[in-house]
Amino acid sequence: MQGNNFVGIDTGKRMMEIVRINGKNEIIRSQRKTDVTSRMNFYKWLLKDDIVGIEAGNLAFLLAKEIKREVGAEVIILNPGDLRIIFKSLKKADKNDCLNIARLIQRNPREELPEVRVPDEYEEEARRLVSEEEFWVTSKTRAVNRLHSILTNHGITMVTKKEIKNAKTRNEIIKNLDEKIKGTAGRIESQIIHAESILEEIREKITELLKKKKEETEIIMSMPGFGVITALTILGYMGNGSRFSNEKQVSYYVGLVPRVDDSGETSRRGRIIKRGCRQLRRVMIQCAWAMIRSPYANEFKNKYEELKRRKGCGKAIVAIARKMIELVYHLLRKGEKYKYMPENFFNRKLALYKI
Repeated sequence: MQGNNFVGIDTGKRMMEIVRINGKNEIIRSQRKTDVTSRMNFYKWLLKDDIVGIEAGNLAFLLAKEIKREVGAEVIILNPGDLRIIFKSLKKADKNDCLNIARLIQRNPREELPEVRVPDEYEEEARRLVSEEEFWVTSKTRAVNRLHSILTNHGITMVTKKEIKNAKTRNEIIKNLDEKIKGTAGRIESQIIHAESILEEIREKITELLKKKKEETEIIMSMPGFGVITALTILGYMGNGSRFSNEKQVSYYVGLVPRVDDSGETSRRGRIIKRGCRQLRRVMIQCAWAMIRSPYANEFKNKYEELKRRKGCGKAIVAIARKMIELVYHLLRKGEKYKYMPENFFNRKLALYKI
């Protein structure tokens, strides 16, 4: 890559390790804190003709935006999973990593680098809400499981988790408990109520955000089993798919492609790589299970049954998830809705989610 200086940055939560390779191929090292004042001083150290490489993680996107704004230097965010393969090193040290990053961007054209795209403001907000929603759903689930466990341990075995999730039923159950466990159950219930309150607020914000991209949202939600969380996850991490050249790139980005081991004339396929976008992969697997139960699944249900007989349900559902995300990519690029979804059912679905 042409340029005068190449800067590699490896960020932690509190410190950054930095290396600059200048035009004379000299190595200049620097170590900075990650607080606001230290970052602003660091930007004064940078030059406009620097080409900066940052390993994706912690503060990478923030640094990239601030460097472009404060310095105007070119910034490249690099995929950490691909970097581990490129470096082929078991030695994990920030000082080595930042030097390796600087040398990598010095020696390779930009189009050959494992670059990660910096999200725009809409995508950042979408990702933040998706992550927040997942956190509070997990918190609520843990509280429900804890309450269910306490009830079971005290011989109340006929109450289901589904009943505990229902506010009216839960309140009735706790009201009739023995005094010795009522206090504990009440405290756990307050945690569930708190999580439910926050989730309601988050989902209102999610609906507001989806309305800003109503056309894309309707295309995604025309797929059976796809709700508002899935729609926002796709828009937050994949967008409208314009940055991908084909559906195979999308599957690789999500991490739903198998490992391939080619040796001589033998080709072996292993488990999925799981090196892509975890959030998208998670929701697509969930949607695949919903899809095959839908009366509008059509070819997906038939394909699942065929793969299930040959490979088992686990591999079959992953294959369906991959086919679904590839179809969503094509629908978004063409601006078309899923053709097997009845219009009256689709309109009820949009009304239910207040889209």
